[in-house]
Amino acid sequence: MTYFHDNYVGYLKKAELEKYIYELAKPIYGECKVFIEPHGFGLDDNWNKDTDMKMYAEKGNYTTEIMTIDDASNIEKKFKILLDKFEDEKLLSNAILVTYIAENDFKNLREQYIDYIHNSEKFFYRIDAVYDNVEKRFTDIDILKGNEDYAN
Repeated sequence: MTYFHDNYVGYLKKAELEKYIYELAKPIYGECKVFIEPHGFGLDDNWNKDTDMKMYAEKGNYTTEIMTIDDASNIEKKFKILLDKFEDEKLLSNAILVTYIAENDFKNLREQYIDYIHNSEKFFYRIDAVYDNVEKRFTDIDILKGNEDYAN
């Protein structure tokens, strides 16, 4: 029987999943910050505080945000390596965004500023992809150049 529930498990697993993804992303992007945003409702009525992080991550009901100060010269190549790691680990995030920002902004970065950064385009580049549940892979890779005056 299905009943009303929220994304409680997503928030319980947030820190653990962020740390796990950080360990995957660090060899690709160097020092980076990882945030996940749980979405919607729990996808399984049996989920509770004891739900395994990998079980949650395999359902893909979250967005992954990686902020980096890495050089953007190999932006697509590095991103494809990251997507392969996500698929190999069955981390089926709804979407993955990697945003290249200035070192000063990186030092002061807090999760609550991410929407502001994206909406104001206060970054060098952002690359993103969406997980396609039909094709069972990440698709629709887009690169967005940030504000021309950023970090000047």
